[in-house]
Amino acid sequence: TLNAGTVEVLRGGLSLGATQTIHGTFEAAAGTTLTFTEGGEFDAASEIDSAGNVSFRFGNYVIDGGYRADGTTLVFASTATFNGPIAEGTGQLGSLRLENANADFGASELRVNHATLVNSNLYGTGDILVSGDLRFEDGALVGEGTVTVEGTITCASGRVWLDGRRLVNEGDFYLLGTTSG
Repeated sequence: TLNAGTVEVLRGGLSLGATQTIHGTFEAAAGTTLTFTEGGEFDAASEIDSAGNVSFRFGNYVIDGGYRADGTTLVFASTATFNGPIAEGTGQLGSLRLENANADFGASELRVNHATLVNSNLYGTGDILVSGDLRFEDGALVGEGTVTVEGTITCASGRVWLDGRRLVNEGDFYLLGTTSG
């Protein structure tokens, strides 16, 4: 068990690993990075409230409490399931980057400035709005709902799957590279 109170990151970063059950509040100032490694479960009373970046690495994560990150949310070589409210119910995050990962936002509507999927899958049933660019380097958008991209969509390599989702492209679309076979 980790944190029965409040942890504040004011400068630099903080990395926490090998934790099973996580309680309490984690706050991070702009320009900082809060990193969780090796998995864990954030209970319903927990909250991650970051004006900076948040990283989930090398594990399985279940976030039942509130979640907000104004910087980049990175899910790397992990699975992250967000069951709690996103940004106090507004769904607004900074950027979302998935690398060799799976992220599930359930029924939450999600709004991000930019999104990148590298060999990753983004799950959920709520609508997703990307106000900037969406970059795919092999991945899938899985679930119901609509994904609307106001900026540029770039498919850099590999395969891109829409599994049940509707994609609305309001900007440019670039398909880079080819696959033969």
